[in-house]
Amino acid sequence: SSDLAQPLPEPDFERIDLAALVKFWLDPARFFCDRILQVRLLTDRDDAELDAEPFEIDALQRTILSGDAVRARLQMQHDPLETDWARASGRFTPGPLGERQRSRLALLSDRLAERVRQHGQSTTREVLVRCGRYEVQGTLDGVTGRALVTWRPSKCKWRDYVATWIRHLVLQLAADADPTLPRQSIHVTLASTLTFAGLENAEEHLLAWIEGYRRGHTEALPVFEHASWKYAAALRSGEQDDPDDEAATEGMGREENAREQAATGYWGSESSKHGF
Repeated sequence: SSDLAQPLPEPDFERIDLAALVKFWLDPARFFCDRILQVRLLTDRDDAELDAEPFEIDALQRTILSGDAVRARLQMQHDPLETDWARASGRFTPGPLGERQRSRLALLSDRLAERVRQHGQSTTREVLVRCGRYEVQGTLDGVTGRALVTWRPSKCKWRDYVATWIRHLVLQLAADADPTLPRQSIHVTLASTLTFAGLENAEEHLLAWIEGYRRGHTEALPVFEHASWKYAAALRSGEQDDPDDEAATEGMGREENAREQAATGYWGSESSKHGF
């Protein structure tokens, strides 16, 4: 309808929940569909789960199970990957295949938990910071004497960079008022460790994310997990400025190359069929 062509009325809010801000930026387009238009888009996962009985747990289930296991190890609680418990849960295929799945997840969880422990004992801190005319309120979980330490049992992806960066900006503003808080942020994944050092202009950066959050309540932002990540990476890489680079020899500029990379991230190998 023509109503959807116009931006929706802008919400009136000045205090923002940190968790909501982070969740929004993980997928702004989906947020707009789910929360504003109240339209739920089916994914390939939804279709597959209607009648599937998998013999191999998928990536999402592995992340959830491993996350529960790492959390239990860090908090010295019952291990959800302990043999009898895991069998009773029904999450693993019965027999040797399921046992191999469980053993591998337990090994990865042990390794990640040990890497997180190396950064010291952590606590949870409630924070309330002012950013321009806004206030951001929330919880920073994983505060140690040296850094804000977070983790996720997967490879480092868009969501890890975005979530860690937004929390890091809030940490800087909170540390301005409370010198007992650290300035550094560390995010630990299975394959790498992401580190952000302290910075001076955190308020300016955070304000840009908040303004985007406001816009995202009135219109769908053109920000997509894979496409936007590839677009930004292509702009930053500078590889296309290399005279020996294939794209450069074809006369492709930095912006054009970034758009092509974004199209590949959005459409996959089918990008050429959509005019890219």
